Amino acid sequence: MESHYSSEPAPTSAAGRVGAEADAGDARARISLAELAAHLAASERTLNRRFKHAVGDTPLGYLQTLRVEVAKGLLESGRLPVDEVSRRVGCGDVNTFRQLFRSKTAPSALEY
Repeated sequence: MESHYSSEPAPTSAAGRVGAEADAGDARARISLAELAAHLAASERTLNRRFKHAVGDTPLGYLQTLRVEVAKGLLESGRLPVDEVSRRVGCGDVNTFRQLFRSKTAPSALEY
């Protein structure tokens, strides 16, 4: 029986590269919703609707939740100041990060 699997690596798409970079801990990898929608041959509206149906949140809401969860882990280690955690999770502005963290969790980032 023939195998349908190839030993050749699969081609890497833009979305695949972003996923691999995110898996490698590079939260600074950027891809816009428009780019992702174009890659998937869908409109931004359709992508938003399908994503929300599948995941239960918008792409932005999901990304923000992921950022806060990663930030919690970094803050629990106790080794990094809040501004460094903010940078590592991809929030350029510390005040924006603090507002996001507070909106997703009960304590502030400093209290956490």
